[in-house]
Amino acid sequence: MLEVNDLLKLLETQQESTSHTIDQHTQQTDRLSELETELVTVNRKLIVTRKNIAHYQQMAEQMLRTHPERFGDEIVKLLHNIATAKVMKDQPKLFDELHQLEQRSDQIRKELGDK
Repeated sequence: MLEVNDLLKLLETQQESTSHTIDQHTQQTDRLSELETELVTVNRKLIVTRKNIAHYQQMAEQMLRTHPERFGDEIVKLLHNIATAKVMKDQPKLFDELHQLEQRSDQIRKELGDK
């Protein structure tokens, strides 16, 4: 037969184990919540960054073209590529931010998918 002290120790051990499991679950839930919140923030910044890039591309295209339809679709595409290159040259931080935000968004999605 188990003594009262042994029974108390056994109950205490089980309670600590349950408490530890609950703490782990709480930490995991908190981490997932933080990741989801960060994903929303990163996605919002991605939208703003993409809009900024589009704005600068549009400005560059307007500077580079005067009736490009007269020269055909290939010239329009070439001018668009030139405008994009100009924005990349003039606003490299936007493209760096876009790349970083896209990477972070992918990381968060992977972490959320693993849980």
